[in-house]
Amino acid sequence: MNRIAVYTSITYGVLSILVGMLSFKLTGETVTFIASTVAGLLILCALVVGSKVNADTGYVFIVAISLVLGAYSGMMFAKDNTFIPNGIMTVFSATTFVVVGLNWLQNLKKKEVQTK
Repeated sequence: MNRIAVYTSITYGVLSILVGMLSFKLTGETVTFIASTVAGLLILCALVVGSKVNADTGYVFIVAISLVLGAYSGMMFAKDNTFIPNGIMTVFSATTFVVVGLNWLQNLKKKEVQTK
């Protein structure tokens, strides 16, 4: 996996866990706490899979998790207009989705060129 994608994903995973804890402390929302914490742990697990097993698998998991969590957070942000935690997670999810998605596409193009 690309270094930029790894650093972005580590930051996203850790911040997702921290925002989940902050959300629970501020608002008492158990659903947001569980969703953010599980997503953060899954991101960190996907990094391990991506670096040890297969980079494409790690990219796919991270992109999918950031898309799902970003959609959920965006929906909640539109409904409640609360920047903490929903707005923050929407921004983090969109950033991670774009950075990791572009690195994944770049990795796929490199593989195509190498196989030809």
